Amino acid sequence: MAPAALSRLPPQLLTAHGTHRYFSDAIGETCKMVDRLATGAAPVFAIEAVFEDAVVSRRHCHDRGQISLVRAGTMTLQGDGYVVVVPAGHAVWIPAGHMHQARGSTGLAVLSAYADAAGLPPLPARCAVLQVSDLFEPLFKRLIARQIQGLRDAISDALLVLLHEEMRVARQPAVTAAMPRDPRLLRVCQAVLREPTIAARKEELARIGNLSSRTMTRLFRSELGTTYTDWVQQALGVHAVARLSNGQPVAQVAADLGYASPSAFTAMFRRCFGFCPSDLPAARHDALPPAA
Repeated sequence: MAPAALSRLPPQLLTAHGTHRYFSDAIGETCKMVDRLATGAAPVFAIEAVFEDAVVSRRHCHDRGQISLVRAGTMTLQGDGYVVVVPAGHAVWIPAGHMHQARGSTGLAVLSAYADAAGLPPLPARCAVLQVSDLFEPLFKRLIARQIQGLRDAISDALLVLLHEEMRVARQPAVTAAMPRDPRLLRVCQAVLREPTIAARKEELARIGNLSSRTMTRLFRSELGTTYTDWVQQALGVHAVARLSNGQPVAQVAADLGYASPSAFTAMFRRCFGFCPSDLPAARHDALPPAA
């Protein structure tokens, strides 16, 4: 059995087992802990979760707004009508009452805060990724440390003000792919997200949805307000974000997705998301190995 994942908070704050009441390493226990803490009087609380293995949550929502910082790994959230990928070094905003399902890569490490609406800046009514500063992680850790110590004073209030301001000014990259409600087109879109290279085989995709190619093209317009080509490009970009965030080389990801060169892939990526692959903390830029 693999050793239990440990908290990254200062050792002097932890029990002999390296855990505390604001730490979890199992997705089911994480949801239970959030529900339990939400019944308390604190207007804001923060938790830490580290998952050694890939995880999938049940479809759920929270009574409070949630802001989660992905410290390592990649988290994917699926809500009604969209899928969003949250790379390492980014945060995600999840509104109160918003139904979603979370999937985490191997080695996912997340710091999350939950707050009543009154303690939050104006934010979108659906999940949104936030490109946050390096200050975000130490803010979360200080909040958790003060919770463990039972402290609620002017310093705690100042930390919350800073967290509020960081969220307010954070950029929101569009690392999202819209998802249809039509079950036939949904099967098509899910197939592309599972295996992006299948997008080049349009007739095969149409058969997966039990559609004609012409009907599939029309549904992309009516359901998602975009063309087949534009949706596929966005989906390829979302898939690439997840792979790059897990440390896969840019050149390898570009080649696997069918791009003629890393520069062509980078140009597509920047058009989709407004930033370059090199801006992702875990992105690697190794050259492809020479052909045998």
